[in-house]
Amino acid sequence: MLKLERKQGASGGYAEPADFCRVFKNEMKSLYLLAFLLTANHVKAEWCFLAAFADAGKETSVFEESASPWSRRAIIAHATRLTAPVSSHASKTSDLWDDTKGDSVASDVIDRLVQLSPLERFGYVLSVLEHYSDAECAALIGCTRAQVMQARLGALERLASVMLRPMLVEERRPLHHQNERAASAPSAAA
Repeated sequence: MLKLERKQGASGGYAEPADFCRVFKNEMKSLYLLAFLLTANHVKAEWCFLAAFADAGKETSVFEESASPWSRRAIIAHATRLTAPVSSHASKTSDLWDDTKGDSVASDVIDRLVQLSPLERFGYVLSVLEHYSDAECAALIGCTRAQVMQARLGALERLASVMLRPMLVEERRPLHHQNERAASAPSAAA
């Protein structure tokens, strides 16, 4: 029978700086996007990314297979300290994503996410996109579980109202406008 064994390096299964370099290189876009969604600012997102990368180079107690989740959590920790989402003085301004080469629908969604209040943004990104529990979100952000739930609900309501607005406007148009649009659309049989 063929037995596969994992080769143990000098690190004994712990992540080395090269492992973190690989994570930050291979996951650069998603790590930067996480930082941007949390900070809503390109300069702060870059700072979070670089600070987490610097921390990773010094880290000695992370298992190799946990290097990626550790890196995401480090970005979250730096974004939380930088943005202070629970503070009443948290910045309400945001940058646009400006993905001129990418998908405009995705860019629109990102732009709408970063326009949320900092607490709503953190609550939504951490619980919905990153799949943290409400208790984990509360611990990371420094607030109560109830605040996380309320922030996520507020984010979902705001996002839904913005995303559904064009469809609601379409429904309110007089029937003859909808019929004209249907008549001018190319037929599936053609």
